Amino acid sequence: MMQVAVDETDGRRSFRFGFSHVLKATRREPVRNRTRRKLNPVEILIMCYCHKYAVPGSCQVDHSIRRPTYRRLCFISIDETLHCLPYRLVPATHETAAQPGRSGPPTASDIGEGHMEYRQLGRYGVRVSPICLGTAFRGFWAGRTDEKTCIRTIETAVDLGINFIDCANFYFGGRCEEVLGKALAAMKDKRDNLVITSKVWSEIGPGPNDKGTSRYHIMREIDRSLKRLGLDHIDLYLLHHFDPDTPLNETLDAMNDVVRQGKARYVGMCNYTAAQVVEAMWVADRHSFATPVCLQNQYNLIHRSGVETELLDLCRRHGLGMMTYSPIAVGLLTGRCRRDEDPPAGSVWSKDIDRFRKVMTPAVDHLVATLIDVAAELGRTPAQVAFAWILDHPEVTAAMTGPDLPEHVEEVCGGTGWHLPPEMRCRLDEASAPDRLGQVE
Repeated sequence: MMQVAVDETDGRRSFRFGFSHVLKATRREPVRNRTRRKLNPVEILIMCYCHKYAVPGSCQVDHSIRRPTYRRLCFISIDETLHCLPYRLVPATHETAAQPGRSGPPTASDIGEGHMEYRQLGRYGVRVSPICLGTAFRGFWAGRTDEKTCIRTIETAVDLGINFIDCANFYFGGRCEEVLGKALAAMKDKRDNLVITSKVWSEIGPGPNDKGTSRYHIMREIDRSLKRLGLDHIDLYLLHHFDPDTPLNETLDAMNDVVRQGKARYVGMCNYTAAQVVEAMWVADRHSFATPVCLQNQYNLIHRSGVETELLDLCRRHGLGMMTYSPIAVGLLTGRCRRDEDPPAGSVWSKDIDRFRKVMTPAVDHLVATLIDVAAELGRTPAQVAFAWILDHPEVTAAMTGPDLPEHVEEVCGGTGWHLPPEMRCRLDEASAPDRLGQVE
């Protein structure tokens, strides 16, 4: 086995692999007094990784996000290095900008199958697509689409490289899990490459124990979800909301049993505040329960403050993945909703005009106008720019989309594989500043 020796007493910063826990900055001593030791396998792997990929030209480097420099990368701890590396390098992908001679913004077909960038779920080993397919299928609920259309939408997403699919026991009374199960059964050969999530908490019946995160409810609902999905395990099982009526110890103990019994691979939390996340992680660590690996919260250009001020930093510190939902704010960021116009017919907002007028403030309308301008300059759709703005954040693992039709999936996938120019991101940041928008419900 190859062994690497490191001079422990040589404090020169020019040393190639100066990890802080390996290389101690002390006064230079005569050669005869210096001691040498062997690196462990983890240190060797990390040093080789840095040496191979951090050299300019060996990989396409994403310069739009602030990251530690190569020199700094060589002088931080193993823990910090493991955190930084997944976000430092960006695999080379096909250019998805609008091409001369073609009309319309680029879609997933311009990227091509197999060119999706996969990301680690926080610091954990599982890799997922930056687009997570949400299967609430609101059009299915409303009767605008049928089951076959939903299945085609799922198949289209998988064909385009999406391997992250989200569902919940609550969606359409469990019907959405059944539809997803039928789609998975139709493409059995691809199931092993997919990361399927589901959630528990919501009220699913009139009984006194048909809601919450009690052991009773969790253990019953995981079995029901598995039956509807036609699976023997769920890859990521999420607590849909915080349950103030159930002790966290009971909830996390039940989730731990779900993992130990092989019914789920990972667990996570949805719609938890930073304080609730910290408490849950403390309880899990104290009792050696399965550690939550992922959060899922609303995050978009309109709703920034709660996530940016607390949760994203929490994800960075604890190595949690972050799934964001409502990236286009229920259609407000598609460019089709304006303050001086009625919302599109058939949309959620068309059923509640008064609420639409309340939400579409002058500041929000200015943000939408800025988004439309930026999208036009880039040759993309406002929705694609809204997704790219979210995915450019280094702590965000995936943004969730909730399409009703296959073509909606193609448009959203056109928001991956590229990065917003810094000046355009600044324009969007300024227009969407929380102190400017105020509290938008």
